[in-house]
Amino acid sequence: MPYINYVKSSKLADTFRLLSPFEVKTLGKWLNSPWCNSNKKVYELYLILKKSYPSFESKGLSKTEIFEKLYPKKKFNDRWLRNLMAELNKQIESFLVHQHLRNKKNNKEQMILAKEYEKRNASKRARKILNDIILEITTIPNKSTEDYLNLVQCHDMIYYAPHLHTDLKERGLILKNGNEFLDHFYLLHKWQYQAEITERKKVIKEDYKNQVDTQTLNKLNPKIQLPAISFYQDRVRSTVNKTTAEFIDSKNNFENTHHLLSTQDQKLIYFYLLNSGIRLSYKNNKVSFFKTIFNFYLLGIKNHYNTHFGTLSVATFGNIIVTGNNAKEFDLVLTFINDCHQLLSSEFRIEGKMYGTAHVNFHKGEYFSALNILSLAKFNSKNFLLRSRYLLSVTYFKIRQQDSSYISFAKDYNLAYIKFLKRSKAGSLSLIKSYLNSVKFIMAISDALDSPKPSVEIFKNIYEKIEENSLVAGKPWLLQESKEIILSFK
Repeated sequence: MPYINYVKSSKLADTFRLLSPFEVKTLGKWLNSPWCNSNKKVYELYLILKKSYPSFESKGLSKTEIFEKLYPKKKFNDRWLRNLMAELNKQIESFLVHQHLRNKKNNKEQMILAKEYEKRNASKRARKILNDIILEITTIPNKSTEDYLNLVQCHDMIYYAPHLHTDLKERGLILKNGNEFLDHFYLLHKWQYQAEITERKKVIKEDYKNQVDTQTLNKLNPKIQLPAISFYQDRVRSTVNKTTAEFIDSKNNFENTHHLLSTQDQKLIYFYLLNSGIRLSYKNNKVSFFKTIFNFYLLGIKNHYNTHFGTLSVATFGNIIVTGNNAKEFDLVLTFINDCHQLLSSEFRIEGKMYGTAHVNFHKGEYFSALNILSLAKFNSKNFLLRSRYLLSVTYFKIRQQDSSYISFAKDYNLAYIKFLKRSKAGSLSLIKSYLNSVKFIMAISDALDSPKPSVEIFKNIYEKIEENSLVAGKPWLLQESKEIILSFK
């Protein structure tokens, strides 16, 4: 019977991988505590799996091997093992909730404790906890929607609990303050949503009926002056793609005032500006503007806007490299790759560095260096796999222009690449379609170059089709290549 790793692709392994190495160690203490876990076999299963975390690719992880380690004198029982794995998964989820509540940066645990004290008529203890939370949050200079919501909930608990206030005057003050915080929460959160809705209407033509219009929002409470709201209002007013001057003004305003915003608003507004800038950079296709966006990406790295709990996504890592190389900032891109590939998940760091280096080599015109890296590299990330295979296609395109002996290699590779894309599930349908369209255009240009009598009209026709198509990966590069070929006829 062939060996089958029972763990690697399981839900339990996926949940286990969400933990940091430190959390995995702490989880062991959690599971070994009779208060948290009464099933010793769950702890034993944890010890088995811990040895192969995070890849879970070690030998000895078949169903029968795991069962024998847990129950050496028992006959194999599949149901027992599945139940045990499900129980360990539940324990990890409970542990994650516990870790969140124990986080000193949120007040949920204290608010829950205040509710328990109030139920037990320990009003002084409950009121002190709630007063401390209110004092702590009100001293925060840049409050998030979560901060305002916590303030509302604290005032709610005090106002509606008969044991937590002393007289009518104080109760009236609690109601007044709670109402003010509710206005802040609603208006800020509503503008955040309104900005997202407006953008989705413009970009993907989604329809949102029965929405409160922006004029009504502006009239709700003119006394509330929150710096973040002006950014969201700007987002609602602006077109899908700002002009270059409008984008620079908004970006400079953000860079000068982001310290006045909550961390939540900083990230939301940063990504709104970044997405607007990316769309604009590909529309304009100017090196100077790509530099602006590349530097804005680096600002996001510096201020942790681009990372999620310290981890940089493969997609963002790749986008930064592409933008930097479009800006011809090759040395800075290499510095970014060396410094920031460590921010990727551990299993993607080596391939991230290889992909990035190959991409720089390609844009520097060192095509054989890029080819050598891409031919040897193996990519576990679906995103890096799609990117690298496309990069290999354009690398072959450039090499075959320099060395005709590579013409058949390039053609065979592109045909194989098209087959791969048609059966690929490594990305969204639109992403796969964009790569398919791009490689078909590459083949069309290649075929036109190989024809006995290349015609400028053929290349002009290809150029127009590329320009008209909204789903083309590497569109600026393809247009530039076609343009250079057209100019060569003059």
